[in-house]
Amino acid sequence: HNSESIIKQLNADFPLMINGQRHSKHLLKNGDTITIGKHRIIYNHAEPSSLIQQHIPKQAPENQKNQLTLPEANLQIMPGKHIGHIVSLKKNMTRIGNESAGIIIVTRRKDGYFASVLKPDDRIKINDRALTDKSQLLKNSDTILINNTPMQFSYTKTS
Repeated sequence: HNSESIIKQLNADFPLMINGQRHSKHLLKNGDTITIGKHRIIYNHAEPSSLIQQHIPKQAPENQKNQLTLPEANLQIMPGKHIGHIVSLKKNMTRIGNESAGIIIVTRRKDGYFASVLKPDDRIKINDRALTDKSQLLKNSDTILINNTPMQFSYTKTS
């Protein structure tokens, strides 16, 4: 299943800049840099979670379990002064936040990425629901809110 993403310029007063060049219409590829005003956005096509699940066998034979690899994922900061910043989730455990704002831990396990909190904090939310003391499986496009900063979880396409 191959989907294309095309970006179009809607207003001549606001030029469409892709990879430093002006375009009226452009077929986006992974890694393309879209410039909007003073902001730069890196295009990253994420597979829908239903497609990713097809790549992970439900019951792998015992000798293949250690070879089972989970697609890489990241968190992208949505608005604010760090808009577009990407936090890569390559490590088995990624810590985000601080003592005053709350700390979230994203753990990479063989069955997916899980978010948990060190101390329950109503300000830490996933899809507008407070993250309790239980770990929660993250799904593609989930929104994590920590310190009033929303971040979107997404799988990165593996080649």
